[in-house]
Amino acid sequence: MRYRAFQLSCGSKKARPTVLVVIGFLLMGALTHLSIPKRENPAITVRTAIVAAQFPGITPERVEDLIAASEDQLARVFQDIRNKMGDSVGELPESTRGLSVNTDFCDVAIATIAVTGEGFSYDETIDAANALRNGLCTVDEITKVSIYGE
Repeated sequence: MRYRAFQLSCGSKKARPTVLVVIGFLLMGALTHLSIPKRENPAITVRTAIVAAQFPGITPERVEDLIAASEDQLARVFQDIRNKMGDSVGELPESTRGLSVNTDFCDVAIATIAVTGEGFSYDETIDAANALRNGLCTVDEITKVSIYGE
């Protein structure tokens, strides 16, 4: 009698294909999960640059310039944008304010390290912070180290 409940649920002819399909989906899901690449901090390529200049009264269509580039050309394109914006400063009307080019808005601080120097001079503390920055820059996957509060 105790085996009869098992036979009724799995022993019917309609239940067998259903069980096989469910097992197949579970296996496919497990294999897919194992084959998907996973990273704790995935590389994200941002294909956007923010160019900002204030010129009251000008239309957005006149200011806007769309640039599309592949990932390997982004550094060159962003530098070209900075160069062109720097070159155009003399051509802008006098009422233009706040010209800036921001291509690093996607940078994320992973760690903040405080360097203190009790018993050391200010210059010695700055030298230690610079040495730490230089050492961190040699580590793979670290793209930028900034020092604030000098």
